[in-house]
Amino acid sequence: MLLEAFQKLEAATPPFKADVPNEVKWLKPKLVCEVLYQSVTRDLKLRNATFQRFKRDKLPQECTLDQIVKSELTEYHTKRDFSVTNEPAGNEEENEAVKIFVVQEHHARRLHYDFRLERTAF
Repeated sequence: MLLEAFQKLEAATPPFKADVPNEVKWLKPKLVCEVLYQSVTRDLKLRNATFQRFKRDKLPQECTLDQIVKSELTEYHTKRDFSVTNEPAGNEEENEAVKIFVVQEHHARRLHYDFRLERTAF
């Protein structure tokens, strides 16, 4: 069923600027689907995206990156509960906390290093 639907939507050229191999088959942006993802990268790509279902109640024009980025931040802020974690709330006065840092080797699609700052009261 999907193959038949996709064949009707094949496009000769990408619907956006893309630097990908020639073997990629492009589809006209006519279908909308829901995906789950871990996070949005700085260059606005979805990390670990997985298909969930088709959405018949939305038009492709209604789907923008703005709604993804905004929802990411909204969800993050609603999950912050300072009574449960020791995450700093910001705008706190300077105290006698010891400031340490960690450089973590991170093996993702490419090797990179995460720089983490931490303030702890010893």
